[in-house]
Amino acid sequence: VEGLMGAYRPTGKLVFFSLLRLTMLACILAILLIYRLVNPFGLLIGFTVVFISIIREGLKSVKEPPED
Repeated sequence: VEGLMGAYRPTGKLVFFSLLRLTMLACILAILLIYRLVNPFGLLIGFTVVFISIIREGLKSVKEPPED
């Protein structure tokens, strides 16, 4: 988090490993979907709930006054 929120720019190493983790997650989910080990609608609903929760928490933190 500090690497993304700090005043300096993210390094190539940080970006590379973030993309690598995202690619690995996508591959694992694709394999699970191919073998029908997960319900695609459940996966879609789960990602939607998490996405909406992250957006709501972000909006809450923006509206709150800064703590001293």
